[in-house]
Parts: sequence; structure tokens; C-alpha cells
Amino acid sequence: MRASQQGQVLVLGLLFALLLGLVLQRFFYVGQVNQQVVRQRHALDAATYSGALLQAQVLNYTAYMQRAYIGHQLAMAHLITMASWAHFAGTEAVRVGLRNPPVSVIGMMFGPEHAIAYQSSTLAAGSTQEAGFYRALGRAFAQHDHFAQQVMSPSLLQIRQQLPLWREQVMWQVLQDNYPEFDPNQLKQQMQLHIYDESWDGYTVWEPGLSLRPWLQELMKHYAFLQPRNHTIKNTWVVDPRCPHKRHELRRRGQTQLDEKGLWHAEDTQSYHALRSNRWIGCYHREYPMGWAWLPSHAQKTSATEVIDDPPEDFSQQDFWRWVEQNTNWNIFSGNSNPLAASWAKKDQKTWQGRGLAAWLRVQEKPSSLAFSTELIWQSPYGVTMSSRSGAESYFVRPHPRQDRKKEKSNLLHAFWQARLQHRHWLTPLGIGGKDE
Repeated sequence: MRASQQGQVLVLGLLFALLLGLVLQRFFYVGQVNQQVVRQRHALDAATYSGALLQAQVLNYTAYMQRAYIGHQLAMAHLITMASWAHFAGTEAVRVGLRNPPVSVIGMMFGPEHAIAYQSSTLAAGSTQEAGFYRALGRAFAQHDHFAQQVMSPSLLQIRQQLPLWREQVMWQVLQDNYPEFDPNQLKQQMQLHIYDESWDGYTVWEPGLSLRPWLQELMKHYAFLQPRNHTIKNTWVVDPRCPHKRHELRRRGQTQLDEKGLWHAEDTQSYHALRSNRWIGCYHREYPMGWAWLPSHAQKTSATEVIDDPPEDFSQQDFWRWVEQNTNWNIFSGNSNPLAASWAKKDQKTWQGRGLAAWLRVQEKPSSLAFSTELIWQSPYGVTMSSRSGAESYFVRPHPRQDRKKEKSNLLHAFWQARLQHRHWLTPLGIGGKDE
């Protein structure tokens, strides 16, 4: 009896060992599956975050590109202004050589500093026109103008068309890095990567280039070189008792503008307006142009000053006031412009061909971020179909508050785009995942 009882315990021990082995095997299997689940989830999160990070980098690149374009436009404004001054110096040097008006008269009427400035135009003309400075400015202007067509527009077009493809390529590369045991050529056959909630196609829109004009005009106020060049100097002498309140005037006029077509132009004139009088019309100003320049970005552009197409080069054979009455509507009694100098500038204009403002990309106001979700499905080595989901977004946030304390909307003119994971399917059951979160 005792021997048979010992055999029964052995059988029970073997059954218990078998059961324990099955349990341990099951625990090992579950552990391996859980390890694959965690691995897959981390890999998908890394891939999804990398996709959102690429989106943020591309959006920041777009912002830098478009801000560079603004810089090119401001450079064009400076170049055309500098060229206008160069041409102005050349025409003023000619008038100095002709002594019309003489340097001595300018010094006597308005002081030695104006006479010195008038005389120094001969040096400026020699260092600009003869050395090809003016032509060099024109080439630089054309290079800046070509930036939009050769660099910015093609780049923005590629970004708008290819970003989803670039994002998917980056995500596949991250998955490959997390599963190095897979053949790179067969990874897409072994795994299925799905991207949902795609909003890129409608997230960015083309904006007409002229919409940048108000901003450029505002930015011009920060550059003294681009400000209006309007100054009037009057001498102190009473010229004629019939008009004791009027004086000889030295009028400097100039401006750099971005017109309604998005084209830059610059003009500069300076004239000596000698006060004269006669019994027919009384006191009036006889204009003596001292320098002029007119640089439009297209030949049909007209000056802001009222001009005529074919002004005479001198008035030795006719009276200035009589010619004005017969051929123009100029106000030579109380005007404040240089119409004759502007007319000569129009006749002697130097046209720099411009292409205007190029279209640029902006983001829609809604949604406020560029979000997407992902799902990864594959057959594990243990015969289990494994599926994981993730989500991420690229969002706009300033690193520091604005000085005016206003909240800045998402835009493609500031490089403040960042990326983060966002698991919407985790938040929804908790009641904290709204549609626009």
C-alpha cells in the first residue's frame, strides 16, 4: 500500500509540472506579444512625431523663404532709390557745367552748404556713371527681382505639392530604423501604414502678391533712405514789393513708391524757382531745373508730378511764363513741385523692368493646427495581427508674447512652428478630447 501511494504522488507531480510549464509558456508568449506591442507603439509614435516635425520644419522653411522675399523687395527699393540718386547726380553735374543755374547764385541765395552740395555733384557723376555703377545697380535689381520666379515660387509650389509624400517617406524611414531586421525593400509589403485626417490640401492657399503691399509700405517707414525727399528752402530777401510775402525757393522733391501693380519706382528732382514779376500776370516762379531722375519699373508708369511729354530744353527764344500758359496747367504762382524738372526726367527716364509682387502661401484660419493620425498594422512573428494608432500635429506658437499683448494667428511669415504628439483616441473616452483640441 505504501509503494502504490508513492506512485500516485509522482503522477500528480508530473501533471503539476506540465501545467506549470504550460502556464510559463503562456506567460512567455504574452510577454513577447506585449513587448512587440510596446515596440510597435513606440515606433509608430516616433514615426508620427517625425512626420509632424517635418511638417513644422517645412512650414518654418516657408516662413523664412517668404520673409527672404520681403527682404529682396526692400533691397529692390533701396537699389532703385540709389540708382535714382546716381542718375540725379549725373544730370545735376551737367547743369553745374552749363552754369544754369550758377553755383554762385545758389550759394548767394540759399547759403554755402547748398552751393557745395550742388558743386559736389560733379564728383558723384564721375564715380557713378563712368565706372558703370548705375549698370551694376540695374543688374543687382534684376537679380533680386528674379528671386521670386527662380527660387521662391518653384520652392513653394514643390512644398505645396510634395509635403505629404515627404512626410510619408520620413515616417517609413523611422519605422525602418526601429525594425532593422526587416529588409528595407520589403518593409512596405510586411507593414501597412495608414495616414488619416489629411488636411494639407486645404490648409494652405495661394495669396495674391499685392496683398503684401500694405506690409511693405509699413516696413518702408523703418528706413530713412526710403522716406520722401521733400525739402523747400527760401531765401530771406524781399524780391518785389507787389508780392512781399514771396521768396526765391530751392525745392528738393523725391520719393520711392510701390505702386498699385506691385512695381517699384523712384524719382528725384531739384529746381531753383526764381521769383519774377511782370505787368501781365504779376509775381510768379521761373523754374530752373538743377537735377532730375525718373526710374519706373515699366515704361508706361507716369510721374506723381504733372508732366508734359516734350518740354523745351531751354527758353532762350520764348518767355517761360507764356509757354506755361499755352502748353500746361502748371501753377507757377503758388505751386510746390518741380514740374519742368519732372518733365525732363520723364523724357530722360531709365526704365528698370520689374515683374511685380509674386503670389505667396498663407494658412487658413481653421483648423488652427496641421494635425493627422496614423495606424500601423502588421503580422507579428507569433501569428498575431497587431495594430497601433497614433496622432500628431504641427502648431504655431510664439516663443515670447507680442509687445502689444495680442494673440498672433498661425501664419507663414514667422518661423514659430513646432510639433507634438496628440493621441485623440486616448482623450475622447476621457471626455477631454474635443474636435478642435
